Amino acid sequence: MVILLLAGTQTLLLIFFLLLGSLFQIPSPLPFLEILVFTGKGLYATFPLAAIQLIISIYYRSFGVPLAINIAFTLPVLTVYGQYYPWAQPALAMSPADETPLDSLLRFYILISVLFIMITYIGIKVFEKRDLPS
Repeated sequence: MVILLLAGTQTLLLIFFLLLGSLFQIPSPLPFLEILVFTGKGLYATFPLAAIQLIISIYYRSFGVPLAINIAFTLPVLTVYGQYYPWAQPALAMSPADETPLDSLLRFYILISVLFIMITYIGIKVFEKRDLPS
């Protein structure tokens, strides 16, 4: 469900990007396929963050704690802009090739995949240990 909501958000971003490009009548044609690829890469890069948020949300009953933790870890993106920092990965994934500080896209995708699998595994273990009311 979270991935569907994230996909909806990225779809809205794509639609608004194209609408604003058309509204301001950008002289060159909009690279639709390139924009679609950027939004898809951004969606994929949010998977580890979604898994982290789900674990924190399962662990704490209040919605304020996961929100505060996410905000606290999002702020350093402005200064700690590296490919190994999970909160910076969506922005890096959506950057054009000539503007991104990524060394290798393959390494970046492997990193995102491994992070997502590891965090999901940890989340499953946390969920199994969590006492749920019946």
